[in-house]
Amino acid sequence: MPSLVDIALGPSTRWSPAARLDGSLTAQWTTPDLDHVQVTADSRASGDAAGATRVELRGRQFTLAIDDLAALGARATAAIDGTLNTADFSQSTIRGSVDVKAEDAAKLTRALVQAGLIQSAPAIRGTTSAAFTVGGTFAAPSLDGSLNGAVQHESLPQTSFSARASISRDEANLREIDARLADSSVRGAVRWTSASNNIDGMLTGSLPLKTLHEVAAAIPRTLPLDGSVDFSAALSGSLAAPRIAVHAAGNGLDVAGERIDRLTADARISGPEVAVDTLLLELGTGRVDGSATIHLGRETYAARVNATNVPVRPLAGIADAGELPVSGTVSGTFEGTGTFQRLGGRGHLSLADARWRDADFGRLDTDFTLAGREVSFSVDGADLALKASGSVSLDPNGALSVRGRWEPTDLAAIARRLTIEAPFSTPGAASLGFEVTAARDRLSDARGFVTVDRLDVAVADQPIRLARPGRIESDGRTVRVDEVVLATGSSTPHDRRRARRLCTGAADADARWIGGRLLHSHAISCSRARPTRPSGRCRPARFTRASPPRDRSSGLGSRPRSRLPAAACPSPTAPASPAS
Repeated sequence: MPSLVDIALGPSTRWSPAARLDGSLTAQWTTPDLDHVQVTADSRASGDAAGATRVELRGRQFTLAIDDLAALGARATAAIDGTLNTADFSQSTIRGSVDVKAEDAAKLTRALVQAGLIQSAPAIRGTTSAAFTVGGTFAAPSLDGSLNGAVQHESLPQTSFSARASISRDEANLREIDARLADSSVRGAVRWTSASNNIDGMLTGSLPLKTLHEVAAAIPRTLPLDGSVDFSAALSGSLAAPRIAVHAAGNGLDVAGERIDRLTADARISGPEVAVDTLLLELGTGRVDGSATIHLGRETYAARVNATNVPVRPLAGIADAGELPVSGTVSGTFEGTGTFQRLGGRGHLSLADARWRDADFGRLDTDFTLAGREVSFSVDGADLALKASGSVSLDPNGALSVRGRWEPTDLAAIARRLTIEAPFSTPGAASLGFEVTAARDRLSDARGFVTVDRLDVAVADQPIRLARPGRIESDGRTVRVDEVVLATGSSTPHDRRRARRLCTGAADADARWIGGRLLHSHAISCSRARPTRPSGRCRPARFTRASPPRDRSSGLGSRPRSRLPAAACPSPTAPASPAS
């Protein structure tokens, strides 16, 4: 059998079936001349190639019958006959039919790898079948027939396909190709020429966006997708280095509630390199255009994207609770080069009329830089008087840090923007600084602080100002308030040397209000000089305002006392008495 395989497929074929032939041969002749010879041969193979064959020769006429031959993971039956050419055996004619079926596509691909016919076995399963008519000569046989199958690649949906095939020694043609994956389809024709090893052809198809739910597990099924993209692919090059030119277009697409009026794209695939020459999205009066080159072998990229006046509506299917209530108009740029593991690039994003539900954030500008495994950014919210910067690692356990300042000169205007109802009597001003650091996988353990540098506002005709700047800190478990002193009206904070020295197990705050007006409040903050010692040093910070006698009939009451853990301080010995 190995010798027969060498004759049929050539000595370069690695597959040598471990099989044996058993059978009989009967020959009769009257003269040693082919026209007067009759031969009948029956055989049965066992092993990797198994099946029964029968060959009959009547003069120059021959027949070959193959009954259920199993080899290379497939099974075949054939009925072939022809006429031998005694002058040139290679020009003997053949005709007949061959039927091949693979019940297990995975077994077939593994056998083809072992035979050296393909380099690696794709992770597929399913069935394929082919029915061919045979013609031509021994030197130039030809097959013409149909291919059908239904295969599935890993977690993808089942793909069904059919095609007409013509195979000869010089070329192979696939025409009337019709492949379907879920609701998407591909049609066309492909040709391969053996002498040059070149391929050429054209494929056309359509991709309904909702099919992406079936083929991409990363896309949540709650994400609304509607519309269809039509595409064409022109094939050229060789089997070793194929080239594909792709054009795609779609109208009236819907992605997460965002309407894309028109999409066009042109791309080239040359071996491991993918070049997106043109990508254009038109959304109302806005547009996004870009280009990119990706080398899959080297895992490198170069990309450029521009966005101009792109409307953003509330995003559907992103959040578990329903719509993500964000809206605005986005413009921006990005340009960069790098690798999949070491990113590189710079960009700018501007979000005008930014809103979250009814809250109006105005204009937000962001600059960002990709460097290695880190993204650094800066944010300027001029309408909110907010500036911030930070960085985030792309590694799951990497660091996240954000720092910035909030310095509004009109608190009342910002409150109106954010739909916060507060009885401001004056515009008001404030100045705060903040910083937060955390590991991405442990955000609940974030550490940070807020510095209170200025506050000057009147609420319900009650002036409130910051008399002494202070700091509020958190280590993810406890919050510490360090000497934040507020003054109301014309009062001033008490000197610490005159205040009663108190230590509390918590930072306590008590406020008495009537009709939304602050009448009296006091606060105490404690800190430890040495964290390892059990005793503490108390630094009372007090702010008071003259308060009228308590009038229960007027509805005067106390808000619940809030307590923040401050383990640095022991239990209180006496409450702080307000000064008038």
